[in-house]
Amino acid sequence: PTGKQQWAHMIKISNIDITVLVDDRTTEKDAAFHHSDWRNWLPGYVVHSATTKPSGGGRVGGMTFILSPKLGTATKKRFYDDLHMGVAAAVLLTVPGMHLLVIGTYWTTLVSAKHLQEKNSLWRRIERELEQKGYQMTPLEYIQGCIEKWIHKAKVNGWIVMLLGDMNSGWNSPQGQHGDCREWANQFGL
Repeated sequence: PTGKQQWAHMIKISNIDITVLVDDRTTEKDAAFHHSDWRNWLPGYVVHSATTKPSGGGRVGGMTFILSPKLGTATKKRFYDDLHMGVAAAVLLTVPGMHLLVIGTYWTTLVSAKHLQEKNSLWRRIERELEQKGYQMTPLEYIQGCIEKWIHKAKVNGWIVMLLGDMNSGWNSPQGQHGDCREWANQFGL
């Protein structure tokens, strides 16, 4: 079976209510195809996509939120990163007694000196988009800024926040592409 079929099987047999798959490379053009696959393998589940913009020939990024049938009508709103690169997205769920903001993120890997000329890496594609739009920040600062904006909105509204994804970072250690993310996460009570 394909990777998606294996994920679907695992989600179903484990009875998982919320799954966020990151860096799934879903673009706006092929989102309907991916949704169709997920609906075939997981009938009754709800699928939301944050597509990646295939700029410069690269397709890295994108994510898929998969919600169990019991959360089928819980989605109230979706949020996407401003540049629609598929590196930060969120789904607001309303269930009895609470609002839950599920944030998915993919902290892109840094371009190494060896790959500095690799113009289609997600890091470089986001850099170009930021430059074109006049943003003065790194791709990581951009992604974190999107998440921070949603966390502030959640706190003001009394929503519970769940942050899921691949942060390419360590926790309380300098490991990973982006070093320690604990200090950043602690600022927001994560």
